[in-house]
Amino acid sequence: MRSGAGRMAIVLGGATLVIAGLATWERASRANDPVAVATVLRDELRETRARVAACLVTQDRIAMRFEAVAMRSHSLRAEVEWFESLDPRGVPGVLYPSYLELVEEFNASVTEWERESTDLVEYAGRCRSLVGAHNAEADSLQRYLVETGIWAEDWLEPGFDEPAGSGEGPPAEPEGLPVVPVPED
Repeated sequence: MRSGAGRMAIVLGGATLVIAGLATWERASRANDPVAVATVLRDELRETRARVAACLVTQDRIAMRFEAVAMRSHSLRAEVEWFESLDPRGVPGVLYPSYLELVEEFNASVTEWERESTDLVEYAGRCRSLVGAHNAEADSLQRYLVETGIWAEDWLEPGFDEPAGSGEGPPAEPEGLPVVPVPED
């Protein structure tokens, strides 16, 4: 991995999301309107979900670049080994300049592979941090919806078909608050 600065950036990014969420929650809760608070929390969750999706797309691009570099390094290594297998005494003199050029190219590809590997690991950490923030926000929203009675707790249980006893399902959504899907773990 890179220096502690990369890890610090990941931690600070997650902390910033949590602090921003708490500040927004506090503003909305001052309005003393549970639906307004739930709407703010839902919107923040959607924004975080979009950041997670964007992060994962970028991570996939970095992973594809890493794979391409890894394949190139592997191919160069195979060529180096071919030169080295031509004669048990070593690479023939007439081929030695080509061999040295190939070894230099291989060494450069290894350096690039290491850089791409570090980038991929660090970006995966960023995405994990965002996913953790998303999950914390989803849990907070779920808890808030249950605590305020906007959603009944038994509606959130796995295998929910309809609330016990009513036969009608959840009440209609309050005005201005679309139903927020509960993310599955």
